[in-house]
Amino acid sequence: MRGVVDSVHEIELREVEDLARQYEHPLVPEVGWRIAVHLDDGADITVTYVGERRYAPGDRVRLFRGSDGTPML
Repeated sequence: MRGVVDSVHEIELREVEDLARQYEHPLVPEVGWRIAVHLDDGADITVTYVGERRYAPGDRVRLFRGSDGTPML
């Protein structure tokens, strides 16, 4: 799936559902992003990305399906 980023909003990690409890290196930022994407097929979806900010409105992105079928960047 491909699309264009519509908006990016910072979220607290406790807002991220199903965040796996695992050891993370202390240099990994503890921030999440809620990213709204308008897909090329006309659909609008929202994905959550954990880590350093990489995406900005207007960026072209490619999304993949996770093992559970949910879209991910």
